[in-house]
Amino acid sequence: MERNTSKKKKQKNLTTNVIMIALLVVIVVCVAGISFIAIRWAKDCALYSEVEEQVISEVESIDVSIVPQRPIEGSSDALPVPDEVPDELPAETDAPATNDSNVTASPEVDPTQSTSSEKPTTKPTTKPTSKPTKKPDSSDDKEDESEEGTFQLKTINVNFDELNALSKDVIGYLYLQDSKISYPVVHSKPGDPGYYLDHAFDGTESISGALFVDSLSDPDFSDKNTVIHGHRMNNGSMFGYLNKYKKESYFKQHRIMSLYTEKGNYLVYVFAAYETDIDDDYSRTRFKDDADFRAYLDDCVKRSNYDTDIEPIVNDTIITLSTCVAGRDTRRFVVQGILIPM
Repeated sequence: MERNTSKKKKQKNLTTNVIMIALLVVIVVCVAGISFIAIRWAKDCALYSEVEEQVISEVESIDVSIVPQRPIEGSSDALPVPDEVPDELPAETDAPATNDSNVTASPEVDPTQSTSSEKPTTKPTTKPTSKPTKKPDSSDDKEDESEEGTFQLKTINVNFDELNALSKDVIGYLYLQDSKISYPVVHSKPGDPGYYLDHAFDGTESISGALFVDSLSDPDFSDKNTVIHGHRMNNGSMFGYLNKYKKESYFKQHRIMSLYTEKGNYLVYVFAAYETDIDDDYSRTRFKDDADFRAYLDDCVKRSNYDTDIEPIVNDTIITLSTCVAGRDTRRFVVQGILIPM
């Protein structure tokens, strides 16, 4: 009887020891895995921080209209200013006499209106308001509407020679002031659309990946819609800040992004933000005709979480920023903006 009891105790102790060893192994593996991820994550952050400092030379603030300005095609950037007409004509003048009933004031020019049906292509008028300064602290989450109808925007200078030396796939640089969105945009490799999901823009292995455009899209953002994909990282990096656009209050402080390319720079006027299914047609890049594109734009505006008061037109070119939704692999959060040349 005692021998059986002793044997049972030994078996129980052995089982307990095995369980403890197994738990210890699991803990060690988890700690090692978390440490590995943390190291890789820190490496990713260091890479993009270093690149940001290397390629951005200066920042300046400009005042831009909160509504996209589309001057007439072929006109100068500076719109004509109407002649001033005095409230009362002087009593004596050398000019020939005229019939007072036929005298009319020169019409005022409204720069937001266009009488032409031609496609608008030129840039909105912008006015520098301060001297270039050093790159702002991204932790400062404040932006201004400096005057009614205008928005104070920080713009940057990007050294594409430096970027091209690091990666031949770079096609642009996306910047959202006072956020962590300040990254190169790359063109995905043909035949390997998921390459930049686990590689940084320079081709090194990365947990954060890169902001990338599908290889079937035109690399110069000339498609009617260009989709930029990026991970939603928990530390806010990559497209982690996009989800903040779920709230209208965040949109109001971050109405305009900026996109820089070697051939030209763009203001990105946000006109829609919403959650959608991965299989929905939000990622369409080509359209049959203007009517097809118009229907697509109307649907995007209708889906938006709130009214942005920005109305895209069929002559516009847009970009769609797409990222995953936490805990929902088949859902995407989307922010869309009109490209207006600076």
